[in-house]
Amino acid sequence: MTRRALLRAGVLAAGLGALFLLARRIDWRASLALLAGVRLPWLGAAFAVGLFLRVFRGSLWRFYLGAAGHRTGRGTSLVVLLAGDFLGTFFVGTLGSFARPLLLRLVDERAPLDSGTESVIIEQYLTLVSHALVLFFGGALLLMRPGITAGVLAPAFAAGLVYVTALLAASAVIFGWHARGALPQRLERLLPAPVRRRLAGLAEFLLRFRERLALRLSTRAVLLPGLGAQLALNTVLVGTHSFCLLQALGVAFPFPLLLVVPTMFLTLANVPVSPGGVGIVEGYGLLLLTHLGLPGESALPYLLLERGVATLATLVLGGLAIGGLGLRRTVAVASVGPGR
Repeated sequence: MTRRALLRAGVLAAGLGALFLLARRIDWRASLALLAGVRLPWLGAAFAVGLFLRVFRGSLWRFYLGAAGHRTGRGTSLVVLLAGDFLGTFFVGTLGSFARPLLLRLVDERAPLDSGTESVIIEQYLTLVSHALVLFFGGALLLMRPGITAGVLAPAFAAGLVYVTALLAASAVIFGWHARGALPQRLERLLPAPVRRRLAGLAEFLLRFRERLALRLSTRAVLLPGLGAQLALNTVLVGTHSFCLLQALGVAFPFPLLLVVPTMFLTLANVPVSPGGVGIVEGYGLLLLTHLGLPGESALPYLLLERGVATLATLVLGGLAIGGLGLRRTVAVASVGPGR
């Protein structure tokens, strides 16, 4: 077993261990009673916000795809995004997002794989920036609250550090610092050898996209609207979705937590350890919520609803999208005909 596999197994075991220890201290009857008394109108509102959130993401990816040089319809971009999310449920990390260029190619043979890959890279890069900003300013707001200390927010700060590190590495590659040797050699020597190898591998993968990506990301027409939209997505829409779920349970939650906690869940779900972050989000998420002052009897139902609603919507909508892509592919092939 490689060191990477051992590290993944260790992280997953720690998350499941935290979930097991915390679950033993929770009053399950109170948690189940809270779930049984869920307010259906607020739950329906959460589903509606989640649907709008996916439509917004589809439009945003369509914008990035156009910036990368390929235009497609709103319906196509949304269906491909939903299908990618569906596949991402069964794979670790962000593989579902990077499957979108291949899925788009199924229904649009004119779609260049380079443009599709560039659009996902732009999206992931601006997502890194927005998540880092949300974690930083949300954590700062939480520190102003009485009873909240830096130790309590250690998971959020750790996630922020991971995002900032990934952001610097992505910036070094995208803007050509690493390829041109502009990254100070002293800084490179400070990095562990595995990190240097990863950075070199990432540079090799993105090298042929570097010039075009630097052009796209350096223009205000892409960078500023994209970052603003990502911030709106990760604050207003994601926060509103969590607010609706909390109202469905009748649980009070401070506003700054609505900024940090959902972003933390997204961070944990993208950790390349288990498909969809299973075991990671539940264990570390429950630990985070209880450390932030939410009783375990309320934290567990909220976590189950947050994960359950998101997973159910992804599987149902993504399954329909996969079926729609197959149907559109069949119709497209039939319209061409065997003799052409």
